[in-house]
Amino acid sequence: MNKPAAVRAREFLRVAVQKLNDHVLVHLGVKLVNSGRPTRNFAEFFSQLKKLQFIPGTIIDVGVAWGTPDLYEAFPASKFYLVEPLKEFEPDLERLKSTYDTEYVLAAAGAATGEVTLNIHADPRQTTSLARAAVDQRVVPVLTVDQILAGRELRPPVMLKIDTEGQELSVLQGAAETLHKVDLVILETRLISYVDGLPEVGDIMEYMAARDFSLYDILDGGYRPLDKALEIVDLVFTRKDGPLRADRRHTSVGTDAW
Repeated sequence: MNKPAAVRAREFLRVAVQKLNDHVLVHLGVKLVNSGRPTRNFAEFFSQLKKLQFIPGTIIDVGVAWGTPDLYEAFPASKFYLVEPLKEFEPDLERLKSTYDTEYVLAAAGAATGEVTLNIHADPRQTTSLARAAVDQRVVPVLTVDQILAGRELRPPVMLKIDTEGQELSVLQGAAETLHKVDLVILETRLISYVDGLPEVGDIMEYMAARDFSLYDILDGGYRPLDKALEIVDLVFTRKDGPLRADRRHTSVGTDAW
């Protein structure tokens, strides 16, 4: 049976676009992506949350650096609690404080109170306590998220974002009480650790599942220069019984529709 002209045209266009992707744009560092396929970037994910009427009343951002503009621009009316260990980023924290309802603390977040020696990199965003090449070292205070937020009002729903160069599990361990009030967690983690003891995706998944959180989405990601293997992803977790998982249908037409 001959295919309808419209079907043949769509198939021709799909093949042509795929060839353009594979043979031209990829060499320019550009790729066309089907909007109906994973993965979303931060801006797209926050836009989707707003469509679902999920507007955080409180956002806890651990490991701020220069900030995440997509986050602040998407939810400008939220209350922000920012945690950042490097004083180099304090002007950016002050700028955010002057624009949004923000409180910040200059400290590293961890599993327990104390101090930690950070390996300062030429790119401050890559600063970590892990053994990596560094241009300087600095001792900074460590506080737990629970301590930082003690006595603070957390307007629901609550979002926790963590980007701490391998210390995400420690941050979660120091946020045991806070997690009871959190509805959505976004954190960066690795599929392949570059040093022994660094938590990987499986470790994070196990920890969150034990606390009644389910994986909800996967955002962005990065490939390691060595072999272009997928190394870093941002995972999104939501409560198993939370509103974002309440509707289990596949489509609005019916539970069996595709």
